Amino acid sequence: MFRCCTPDFFNVFQYENVDGSGSQSLADALKANTIIVGSNFWQEYYPDRKGLKGLSFYINIDSTTVYTVNAITKPVRYSDFRPITYRTYFAFLMDEKDIIEVPSSNLSLFEVCIRVHPGTSPDFAEQLMKDSPRLYNVGNCYIQKIQPF
Repeated sequence: MFRCCTPDFFNVFQYENVDGSGSQSLADALKANTIIVGSNFWQEYYPDRKGLKGLSFYINIDSTTVYTVNAITKPVRYSDFRPITYRTYFAFLMDEKDIIEVPSSNLSLFEVCIRVHPGTSPDFAEQLMKDSPRLYNVGNCYIQKIQPF
């Protein structure tokens, strides 16, 4: 799974670095031409993760840029219905300039994730959708649906 994200993604969703240094170290590691991978990335070639950090390679969506693994996260569960080792991912930086340049035909492929504090009103999602047309539409972009987790 390709995941384009801002550095805050790791803090918001509390991903953990395999070296124990926490989510901020992952946010700090996500820079241009680097990627962050899950510990089960290429597990058949790097079963103990040795040699994975610092590895450089091309990604098939951009054959002109060399990307380097800059950090490794602990495994991430994407579903309650599949084992934690089922899905691998890597994340690379998408900064404000990249977001602005996304073709409008690709916007439906993006998701905006919002994490709320414990104790937030249970009707937060409903209220957000109600306020959405008035407060959160930008040009032809709007909140289509909310999927609570």
